[in-house]
Amino acid sequence: MLMKSEEFKGLQGDIYQAKKGYVKAKEKIIERYKNFVYKEALKIKIYNFDLEDMIQIGTFTILKSIDTFDESKNKNFTSYVTKAIKNNYLDLLLREKRKHGKNTSDEVLSEIADSSNTEDNVLKSIEAAKLHKALKKLTSKDAELISQLYFHGATIKEVAENQNVSYTTIYRRKTKALNILMTSLQGDIEG
Repeated sequence: MLMKSEEFKGLQGDIYQAKKGYVKAKEKIIERYKNFVYKEALKIKIYNFDLEDMIQIGTFTILKSIDTFDESKNKNFTSYVTKAIKNNYLDLLLREKRKHGKNTSDEVLSEIADSSNTEDNVLKSIEAAKLHKALKKLTSKDAELISQLYFHGATIKEVAENQNVSYTTIYRRKTKALNILMTSLQGDIEG
């Protein structure tokens, strides 16, 4: 049994009406998320795309999300639309980087682009971007150490032998580097 539109209130009612083609309802939903679109658009810098282009892409994503949103699968439209906006920006960023031959120094981002699960792509890419930003706070020596230990599978003992230093020295450097990373990542989560 379909409910009358008067019985729907707030965002749920706007979504219902927007799906039925009511322009005013679509405008209300766009208005509701315009600040989020603006904030996300400011974060993304893509060659040949200005802020207006990014806002237009975000607005289009909202309209597309209205059409594709399925309450039986997703209970929270806000979560759905914000993930869609972030994912769309990320997808555009990765496509443009490939198109213009600009390589990213973060290997994790390229692995994310190859993954098939879109929602996981968004979450992984956000984490990868935060990790990449945090890694920049390390010295090149410490960043290389973390890379060897966590991305290339080396042990502390192997790194110590290769660098001709003690196990304790490498262990302390690793601990110090991880503390810097944790502090940086927690700052991103809280901020």
